Amino acid sequence: MSIRGIASVRSASDELQSEGGSNHIYIVDMGGLRIAHFGDIGQEQLTQEQLEALGEVDIALTQLVNPPHSSRFTLPPCPFAPPML
Repeated sequence: MSIRGIASVRSASDELQSEGGSNHIYIVDMGGLRIAHFGDIGQEQLTQEQLEALGEVDIALTQLVNPPHSSRFTLPPCPFAPPML
């Protein structure tokens, strides 16, 4: 098993920093699976460097909304998912 982090930002107004930034995406490689945990990410989109560092992800854990940082969905809602209460 290996765990590593990729710098990201918590809100669009934060500056992306390689160390000590406002958020990190954690990648866990275990048992042939790559799991990515996006934490409290508030970026509108990932950078090319972040996408390359992520590689092929089998399971992505992220939030759908990031209040108060954004009123937008970070991922589009899935039409097959049960309604959120």
